[in-house]
Amino acid sequence: MRRERLEERSEISSELEEHQETLSKINENRTEYRQAQRRLDSIEDEIERRRDRIDDLTDDREALTEEIDELEAEIDDLETPDQSDVLDQHKEVNQLEFELERKERERDEIDDEIASIEERLEERSTLEERREDVTDELTDLRTRIDQIEKTAVESFNEHMENLLEILEYENLDRIWIDRTTREVREGRRKVTKSSFDLKIVRSTDSGAAYEDTITHLSESEREVIGLVFALAGYLVHDVYETLPFMLLDSLEAIDAERIATLLEYFESHVPYLVVALLEEDAQAVDGNHAQITEI
Repeated sequence: MRRERLEERSEISSELEEHQETLSKINENRTEYRQAQRRLDSIEDEIERRRDRIDDLTDDREALTEEIDELEAEIDDLETPDQSDVLDQHKEVNQLEFELERKERERDEIDDEIASIEERLEERSTLEERREDVTDELTDLRTRIDQIEKTAVESFNEHMENLLEILEYENLDRIWIDRTTREVREGRRKVTKSSFDLKIVRSTDSGAAYEDTITHLSESEREVIGLVFALAGYLVHDVYETLPFMLLDSLEAIDAERIATLLEYFESHVPYLVVALLEEDAQAVDGNHAQITEI
């Protein structure tokens, strides 16, 4: 069962690394999507303004066309000998025709710009589909992360319970991690994150249980908690696959008998265990282990 769990943890760790890379890409895509969304909103506003401008220019063109028609009709009716008046009318007609051509060129330029903007708007549907895919991927990753965190907490609690039982610390009943969730603010939005609280329960001489804090633990008890944290992380994250040994040092705060019991427990979970001990502490350890007494 242990081998199966280790293999399962190895697979989960590999998948987690892949999903973390995917999550990084997703975050980049999400940033790019938000920027594109802002650009789309700006483009849509610009399209509305340009369309209103086209309507205005079209009205101007129609008005100018009518005015040109009236002027041309008036020129046709002018058959008087006063040629200067006819020339003035022609000049006015030419000026109006020039203005009309300028307005038409401006309208054509606006039409071309609108066509270009509408082509860019076609990207919107693609971005929306990508957003749905990113949302699904984020959900999967959060599920995987939640499972890894749950496994890590369970591993710590299991090893902590086993060691407290065999180390027999006086009036120390239970130590475990309580995993909860809480909302925190990131920028302008709220997100849900995991919270890990270390719980400690002691008992009085009369047998009454009460909750305690880590600051009231002895140095030996705190050292054991730290070692269990290390062991749980070592196993859950499959560190043994790339680093198949563990080095323990500075265990002097723990008494010799408990050191021997602790090492025996660690030895059953770590491929190779290396421990630096004082001579008096080493005497309590089973002598069947290889020892280095001088360097």
